[in-house]
Amino acid sequence: EAAKGSSCSKLCKCTRRITECTTFLEIIANQKILYDMCRKVRGVRRCIKKHEKSCPDEHIRYDAKAVLDVLDYMCSGRGRKLISMLSDSQCAEDLMGMEITVLDCIDEFEVALRTDDLDLVKPEMKPAPYEFCPYVEELDHCLIQGTYWLCGDDWGTFVADVWRIFSRDEMADYGCTNRHIRLRRSTSMARSMLSGKSR
Repeated sequence: EAAKGSSCSKLCKCTRRITECTTFLEIIANQKILYDMCRKVRGVRRCIKKHEKSCPDEHIRYDAKAVLDVLDYMCSGRGRKLISMLSDSQCAEDLMGMEITVLDCIDEFEVALRTDDLDLVKPEMKPAPYEFCPYVEELDHCLIQGTYWLCGDDWGTFVADVWRIFSRDEMADYGCTNRHIRLRRSTSMARSMLSGKSR
């Protein structure tokens, strides 16, 4: 047990070397931070591969994989190109406003679950997909629409990409396997509300 706990602790440290030093929003605002971070991704990947199989905690394994997947995305050609456009926007100058928008959506999601007595912590209390997935749809809609309204198309696309990566495995575990369809629909609706026409 002690060895397994040690493996999980080491797995946490694999990504902590990056996430403790900066936030994803700070990376967007500073190209040098992005460049430095991308140089570390290979080492993070090796570290995760070394410790993930011996860590029994699926939540820690999920978190490590999600962080690595987001880092891969941000360091990809698509991610770098999009981030270069984000850094010139007004939202890059107001990261606090962007963070508040995201956190407000997550807070609303968690409050709604508590209000309706949906327990996501105890495995034996896991809600059925028909109970839980509508909340996921509302969360997707809040995040994407809120970002489009506040920051425009490029930011909305970036948040949609990152949120899909962060949430895909966990939401699929709850049976929300068609959530990517709802995500695209929410994004399309947000674009329509901004531009006055559907895309």
